[in-house]
Amino acid sequence: MNHILLVVLAIAAFAMAPVKARLSQAARDLMNKRNAIISDIKTRKNLECRKYSKNIVDEVHREEKKILEFYEEERMNMLLLFTFDR
Repeated sequence: MNHILLVVLAIAAFAMAPVKARLSQAARDLMNKRNAIISDIKTRKNLECRKYSKNIVDEVHREEKKILEFYEEERMNMLLLFTFDR
């Protein structure tokens, strides 16, 4: 029984590798965009530029939400996959 569980866990880890890679890349992209926004905000002083920067920050928050939704969806897909495999 323990051997079967180990095999299932190994398969799960192998199946999650592409998901983890996509999430890691998305997180890196998000951090790069965040750093660019912070740099942009620091260099801009007038009100018009602050409004522009706020729009970008809002965009980053939307992207973060998409990534979290994607992660949750992938996690649920993996749970369903293993539930039906049993």
